[in-house]
Amino acid sequence: QEDADATLKAIPELLKLLNDDDKMVVSKTLKLIDQLSRKDASRLALATSHSLINNLLNLVLNTQELDFHNSVSSIFNQMSSNKQALFVLFKSGGIPALIRLLSSPVESIVYQALSTLHNLLMYEPSAKAQIHHYNGTRKMIELLSLYQNPKFLALVLDSLHILAFNNSEVKLVIQTSGGPREL
Repeated sequence: QEDADATLKAIPELLKLLNDDDKMVVSKTLKLIDQLSRKDASRLALATSHSLINNLLNLVLNTQELDFHNSVSSIFNQMSSNKQALFVLFKSGGIPALIRLLSSPVESIVYQALSTLHNLLMYEPSAKAQIHHYNGTRKMIELLSLYQNPKFLALVLDSLHILAFNNSEVKLVIQTSGGPREL
């Protein structure tokens, strides 16, 4: 409880630091938030802050800083172990940002974003339509040829399976995007 209370009290200051003009300050703040997201109580406190999640999403959508993207993808991946956090991430419009992270040249960023999307597919039924709407299906097909890691490929395949289940439109996209060849 002390961790959660301390994190809740720190969020306004963290928000100020995330909006600092100095990239080093933002980077260090992201690393601190990442550390906090690794503790259960702190993670829940962070996840209930719509402002914090919106700021993190803006960093993904409005910057090209791989360091920022790495920290944010890690934070979201940590948060995605909690259903309430997934709901807040979903309601805050996190899917377009996560799909954007799938185009990162850094494998760990792609893996963490994919893992978060997979958790959204597992626990947030409305996520399927949004992921498909923002071309997540096509992006996942592309990932099949980029990486050889078996765990990563299993995550992509399971995500595609969830997206395609009882959805002929997704199945058509998989077929026309070279999915059968990649599979």
